[in-house]
Amino acid sequence: MPPEPTAVEAAPATPVETPPATPRRAPGPALTAAAVWAVGLPLAFWLPSRLDVDPFVQRSADLPLAVLLGGTLLLTVVGLRHRGGRLIGAAAGAHAAYTALVVRCALSGTPFGYSGFSAAGDRVSVMGDAGRIAAMATRYTVNWKSSDGIVGTVPSEYPPLYPYLIGKTAWLLDVPAWRLLGAAQAVTLSLGLLLAFVLWARIVPAGAALLIGPLVLAACAEPAKAYEFFTLAVLVPLVLNTVARPERGRLHWAWAGLGYGLVVLVYYGYVVFLAIGVAAIGRRAWRSEPDRRGLLLYLAKTTAVTAVLSSWFVVPYLWAMLRGGQQVGDMYSSAEASGNPLTFLQFAGLGPVQFLGLLALLWYARTRWWAWSLLAMVGGAYAYLALSMVRWVLTAHNGLFYYVRLPVAACLIAGAVLGVREAVPALAERRGRLLAPWAGVLAAGLAAVFAGYGFWTANMPVNRWEDHLGYGSVPDYTRTKRFNWEAARAHAMFLPDGSRPEHAAATDPLLPVMRREGRLRALPVDAIRRMVEQVRPRDRTPSTLSYDEQVFVFLPWNGYLGVDRVAAYGPTRWPDRFAELRKLAGTGPSGFAAASARTRFGSIDVFVLEKDGAGVVWRGIQAPAPSDVRFDYAQFKDFVTRDVGNGTFVAVRRP
Repeated sequence: MPPEPTAVEAAPATPVETPPATPRRAPGPALTAAAVWAVGLPLAFWLPSRLDVDPFVQRSADLPLAVLLGGTLLLTVVGLRHRGGRLIGAAAGAHAAYTALVVRCALSGTPFGYSGFSAAGDRVSVMGDAGRIAAMATRYTVNWKSSDGIVGTVPSEYPPLYPYLIGKTAWLLDVPAWRLLGAAQAVTLSLGLLLAFVLWARIVPAGAALLIGPLVLAACAEPAKAYEFFTLAVLVPLVLNTVARPERGRLHWAWAGLGYGLVVLVYYGYVVFLAIGVAAIGRRAWRSEPDRRGLLLYLAKTTAVTAVLSSWFVVPYLWAMLRGGQQVGDMYSSAEASGNPLTFLQFAGLGPVQFLGLLALLWYARTRWWAWSLLAMVGGAYAYLALSMVRWVLTAHNGLFYYVRLPVAACLIAGAVLGVREAVPALAERRGRLLAPWAGVLAAGLAAVFAGYGFWTANMPVNRWEDHLGYGSVPDYTRTKRFNWEAARAHAMFLPDGSRPEHAAATDPLLPVMRREGRLRALPVDAIRRMVEQVRPRDRTPSTLSYDEQVFVFLPWNGYLGVDRVAAYGPTRWPDRFAELRKLAGTGPSGFAAASARTRFGSIDVFVLEKDGAGVVWRGIQAPAPSDVRFDYAQFKDFVTRDVGNGTFVAVRRP
């Protein structure tokens, strides 16, 4: 008999199968874009300094173009063999860094940022939006709460986060805030482009997301208002991610609230311009939503996060307006107010692209979720424009309706990209033809060069040169336009000590083009500061009346009244302060010192006035006649007075 099997033989061990290892998830386009941008941004700051770029010399000014063409060629060659989301993300991050490179090259050699300042008489003064942002940044080196840039004792009406971050960074680094404005413009434009790609790539194909941001940047960006592009680039895809019903589902409410909170704190104007269209999108989403309770809870959470994040700005502003605020900031008569509102019918710039976008949105409105939503925002923006224009004619308040062209352009450009992305493959399939695998890569490369070159052309101080037999190529200023001038002004500005930036002489031929009078006078800011410090050594923020707002750009002093009425914000109560100033000017020499110490809005301790004949004057811009407020020298008999040069008179109250 054969032996009985042993226990081991009777129950042989069953081999254990090892489960296959879970493959590691490759980084998506958004993460790749962020990584490339994080590496490229420092290089964009370092390269112009390392190469000592002179933006008025053709070879130096072409550095960004060399990077654009070389980088596009490299990515295109790689894309012919290795297509996918990570390559698209790398291209998006690289283009965002390229944007910063253009800005840094344009500002190479000057500590100023793009300067949209305007002129008062023959003085070129920091009184445009860029100057007021610089003043706010300087204010936030000493203030922690929301504050107006000039009248620092009242809350800000202008969204404060952008200048707040500049001011606090300057405070940490112990550098003047105005010196960081150019760097902030570069970072903000670049970051806006990156975040736009991240938000678009979540809801549309990554290839389309890659092109939308750069094309919108080329059409809408103004570096002096980099924060406005940031919010525009973020807001349109944010609405599609949250209010509409994207196929992937809505963005998490916490991220949505953070996004809207940033928009409110950086520049809330586009929320107002698009509000009617966003409401229409919300109504459509509500009617088709199967879980209305869930949608209501989502919107409530998003709104709560937004309200909490923006409360430090919104609540003080509303409280100040309820206590007598006077809205005059939207009474500025811009030349753009009478411009053609139908920018998609213009052949200049990206007008044809916008027209293509309108056709695409109309064609796909019933079949693609994004088309109806973008079309609703366009229609809502035009509704706001029409209502605001009627209001402007009736009340002189325009609600800044002329800015509507920017969100309209952003929506239509997005529609053009998405429409082409849908239509071209469909047309090829209908004709029985397959597109070459490299067609999309080549098209993306061409679009990137087109957008990148457009941004360089619009924002360098010089974008054309002409042949000169004796000198080679020389700048051709006849073809420069508004944004080129803003870059050139950054090189033309005077520093607080009266000196000028490294390449200032190159801007002299351009000054008559930028301003008809073409003259420049430096405000002796350092001399004013030294005098005030000698008389009032313990007063870091003296209450100051200045005929030139540059004082508040360079020094964190509290202004009594801004020069430009229609650039003043509601909480400052400009009309009331102006009336009080007129009343003060009529006070006799014997009572002037006491009266100027007890105005309705507090004491005026420093007067910075312009010498004019036998007296001195403070000139209001777009103010009720007479806009000049004149003082006699005798009124300052109890003050320490001095002529600090360049036609500037200073009177300082003794402590």
